[in-house]
Amino acid sequence: MPVANTLGELEEPTDGRRVVRDALLLGYDIRPLDLEDEALSDLLSEDLAPRWLACLGGLRRLLPLPPLEPEEVTALEREMSATDRLEPLDDAERALSFWRCLRVARLGNSVNERLLQEARKRMKTLNPELHALYMGALVVR
Repeated sequence: MPVANTLGELEEPTDGRRVVRDALLLGYDIRPLDLEDEALSDLLSEDLAPRWLACLGGLRRLLPLPPLEPEEVTALEREMSATDRLEPLDDAERALSFWRCLRVARLGNSVNERLLQEARKRMKTLNPELHALYMGALVVR
């Protein structure tokens, strides 16, 4: 498998996890046995679609969340404040939307409170179980 081969060639473990994250976000299935990283193998053993696995990996802090660029924050602010916004219907779109909201939620106080609350509400709408996991992690901190 190309991902497993690439991971074996990387010097920094975080780089390998970025490769896995990006592959999952693109929708690639990765078999747990293809990886030597035990924590990632456990993650990949979960019964979720690849994009949802990326979200779960972000929640578990196994997969790094890339920082949002200022223009991404602005676009999300517009999207979440739109009164006629449509929620994604496709499962893959819902997972990617959850991923974006998770990235916003991790910014905490560095974004405006309204955007932060909207991101959290949207996470709950998109996937109540993963939202609960996020909120549980938020309380434990």
